[in-house]
Amino acid sequence: MAFLRNKKCKGNDYYVMVENRRVDGKVKQYTLETIGTWDKVMERFSSFWNQEHSQHVATTFEAFIHGAPYALYQIAEQLKIEAVLDKIFPGQQRNGVKRSTSLILAAIHRACAPGSKNAFSDWFKKTSLPYHLKIDPGSMTSQHFWDQMDGLTQEQLELAEDTITEIITSLFPDNLDFLSLDYTNYYTFIDSNNARNDICRRGHNKQKRNDLRQFSLAVITTKASGIPLVTHLYKGNRNDQTEFPIFVEMIQNRFKFYDPDKMTLIFDGGSNTKDNLNCLEPHFICSFSLSNAKSLLDIDIDSYYDISLKEKSVRGYMTDAVIWGITRRCILTESTALRKGQTLELKQSIEKFKAEMEHLEEQIKNPKARIKKDADSLRKRAESFIKGKKHLKDFITVTAGDSQISYTIDEEVRAQIEKKWFGKKLTITDHLDWREEEILEAYYSQECVEKVFRDTKDTNHFALKPVYHWTDQKIRVHVFVCLLSLMLGQILMKEMEKNGINISKDKMLDELNGIYDGWVIQSATGKKMSFTRVLGKMTKEQEKLWEVVSKLNLYAPHKET
Repeated sequence: MAFLRNKKCKGNDYYVMVENRRVDGKVKQYTLETIGTWDKVMERFSSFWNQEHSQHVATTFEAFIHGAPYALYQIAEQLKIEAVLDKIFPGQQRNGVKRSTSLILAAIHRACAPGSKNAFSDWFKKTSLPYHLKIDPGSMTSQHFWDQMDGLTQEQLELAEDTITEIITSLFPDNLDFLSLDYTNYYTFIDSNNARNDICRRGHNKQKRNDLRQFSLAVITTKASGIPLVTHLYKGNRNDQTEFPIFVEMIQNRFKFYDPDKMTLIFDGGSNTKDNLNCLEPHFICSFSLSNAKSLLDIDIDSYYDISLKEKSVRGYMTDAVIWGITRRCILTESTALRKGQTLELKQSIEKFKAEMEHLEEQIKNPKARIKKDADSLRKRAESFIKGKKHLKDFITVTAGDSQISYTIDEEVRAQIEKKWFGKKLTITDHLDWREEEILEAYYSQECVEKVFRDTKDTNHFALKPVYHWTDQKIRVHVFVCLLSLMLGQILMKEMEKNGINISKDKMLDELNGIYDGWVIQSATGKKMSFTRVLGKMTKEQEKLWEVVSKLNLYAPHKET
């Protein structure tokens, strides 16, 4: 039970909210909050205070966001993340708060209500965490955070990730059979002249912000848990193929305790090169460009058959073929949706080519246009419209003369290309004894790592962007915090699934954020008040979620009746 206590300071009366707690057999008094003068007390509690009768009718007068922050903190406690981080980031405290605690709180903030470090300070004050952790809510400023985070090295952050991954894999020991790999990049607003940042470079941005500097991120998750286990942050101008061997080596080092013959790496075709595939350990399943296996296109579509998977059925055909000198098991699949998308894309490419040719013809006719009008220059100009556009060069022929240009489209060849190529996808593996269902079920689990990246771009929970940090060190800390946040959120969701609750992470956190922990005034006499903490009323869905959270339990206040 909490109560107000009077304190003297320079002859003036001030009031603090305190609570007695028994520690090691002794009763100690903890300050929960400093309120201020008696006027401040009355101002704060006036709506709940009957001055005429000097009595109080019990009611909740102040509530704090509790469910999600508390649940995620309990997950961190169960995983002993604070103890892990204490060993790796020793020493530095600010306002009595350890670096490890600041990192965990920052991760919880990213999960619950992602925002700036200034927003973190405001959010923290509105939660029950200051009370449960005995932290002054006013101390957790943005400056506090960066004072804590400055000086953390790349090596320390990588060691922290290694150690946390080791803990998680011990909880899910069977999850390393299938590892999903994917890459993405995140644009920043770092000035081009910023010499303190090396990792952010201009490159092909997947959000089409090629005008901004970016960094790239590779992530490994498990098929079964969807928990990010290995990350690799690298320069934004580096391509995935180049980074692939580096990342594979990281995987091998991270999981060297696990039998590599039992492990299968699943990834999309962007990493494929002859060297990457032929030297790869462990086993793999990946998509592969049909351009490098054209003989498979000759297989008649009528030879395809239904392949039944757990959640869907696909049309496909399995065979073994030599890929870059080594026999691989290959599965061709056919998709109507993919065919429609490719057909539309080709149509748009043709329309764009026609528009560019019309513009070029107008320039040729314009005597003031500053372009070279000789045949060779015009042909090169027109062919540049085709360059890089898939299939166009196969059925578009450009003819040029001095001051004249034309083209022809072979519609018959175009139709043959659409029939032969469109709608087909190739998946290959070194598992020569696996059935179609095994290979495709494993490959489609790739969506678990894709979900991680979608989460990092979700503005409601876990958001990694926008990135407003200006140095490599701060970006590395930011990414570490965001991925720790995803780990905690995914493990909490697995706890829900284990208890028969199937729910998305977003929905789970939204519902838990609606569970409040608040103060109820129990009695008041003169200038003395007594308080207790209770949980606010919950919906039936919130009650189910809270029942699971309560089992994590270090502290669970009683529900209001």
